Amino acid sequence: MRDIALKAQSRATGRTAAKAVRKAGLVPGVVYAGGKEAIPFAVETLALRPVVYTAESHVVALTIDNQETINCIVKDITFDHGTDAIVHLDFYKVEAGKAVRVEVPVMLKGIPEGVRVNGGMLEHIAHKLTIECVPSAIPEHIDIDVTHLAVNKSIHVSDLSIDGVKFITGGDVLVAIVHAKRGGDDAPATEAAAPAKK
Repeated sequence: MRDIALKAQSRATGRTAAKAVRKAGLVPGVVYAGGKEAIPFAVETLALRPVVYTAESHVVALTIDNQETINCIVKDITFDHGTDAIVHLDFYKVEAGKAVRVEVPVMLKGIPEGVRVNGGMLEHIAHKLTIECVPSAIPEHIDIDVTHLAVNKSIHVSDLSIDGVKFITGGDVLVAIVHAKRGGDDAPATEAAAPAKK
């Protein structure tokens, strides 16, 4: 997983200060550091594109006022309901070797047997999963090979395994399933909720 470098500037705290930051065309943010005093900052909107508008997970190497770099992950992003503009973001500081919890996107790879041979339909249900691991082990995304899935077969979180990664999302959560084609002779898709046999 690659880091994203992000340069920011320090700012004052409070609602009035945050409004002034936005008026200047910047986005206010805060870095939470595990019980220590939160660090406020402001950053240019365009600089946030690789951080916010991405289908991958990243560690953000945040530098405020050209001082020491803080490694962090995105904790929360607030958007304006009317314009979808970014109005605030929260980061969480991470430390090398110390496990953190983070949401990681799920990507399905391949064409399932049930689609290719039987004309079924693949449904991708869980698009993000919560995992726990050290920052260096955070995957950009979780790749899942679905080529072996027959009609009415599914993949649950309990079927997944990644070295150095603990899945926090429950094992019974359904990630993907191949439904039978409508009007076909296959068993009803509603019977496919049970985990695939290994």
